[in-house]
Amino acid sequence: RVDQKISDLDSFFVRYAYDDATSVNAQELYLFRSGAKTRQQYLTLVESHFFTLHTINAFRFSYTRPVDYTDVIYSIDIPRSLYFIPTAPNFGQITIPGVATMGPSNTLPDGSKQNSFQFADDIVAQRGSHSLKFGVDIHRYRWDIFNSNSKGAVWGFNSLENFLQAGPEGTELIVALPGSDNKKALRQTLAGFYVQDGWRFSSRLRLDLGLRYEVASIIKEKDGRSSFLPDWVHDTALQNGPMLGHNPSLRNFSPRVGFSWSPRSTDTLLINGGFGIYFDPLLEYVID
Repeated sequence: RVDQKISDLDSFFVRYAYDDATSVNAQELYLFRSGAKTRQQYLTLVESHFFTLHTINAFRFSYTRPVDYTDVIYSIDIPRSLYFIPTAPNFGQITIPGVATMGPSNTLPDGSKQNSFQFADDIVAQRGSHSLKFGVDIHRYRWDIFNSNSKGAVWGFNSLENFLQAGPEGTELIVALPGSDNKKALRQTLAGFYVQDGWRFSSRLRLDLGLRYEVASIIKEKDGRSSFLPDWVHDTALQNGPMLGHNPSLRNFSPRVGFSWSPRSTDTLLINGGFGIYFDPLLEYVID
């Protein structure tokens, strides 16, 4: 972190955080494990400016970049000639009821990369017994994700006997078609606006009233590679495009009320309370 005072009215600080991590997790069969690598990077710049002794503005820019990648770790060497799909990134799976799945996870390798940009500006103005706060907070999200679902193929047998007989009946094959691409580039913007006014009626009582409006754009895939079932019960055909036909966050107005009260001027007891309405925006991790 670096702090710098530019003048009596202006100052700023810059903070950068970097974190690498690795982990190994067991899969269903001991011959295969999952190895994950992650990297987290955070950059924050804040500039503060005093308009007067009673009015201050703070502008913040932040950049966040979490990245993760997971692949199979083999305890044995499997010749590529034994792969169900010679060009697959990993060996496939054999599934038999009552028997541990033979083969690694059929979605690996997979990974994700997020680039998130945040812009915020807050103003605090003190006017006598009033403390006025208002500001804006904008987030731009860029999610790039991929997986290898069924690229190695999954052979399913309805019984152990069927498997030992090389699957004369009741055999199922699940495999990704040649040239299939499980990459997605999801884009979304989240914007929040707020205003808050606090009154100090006395040394023992303070009341705060506020209103926040937060709207999130509908998640879109940059290249139009998204599909969905509008009605999981009745629809039989997938549709392409954004999952939501309308934006459910357009009316997300959130009032807030809070207070602080000390029953007696000589008492050390302080009572705080509040009420608010809060909305969970439909971000990528909610619906993916």
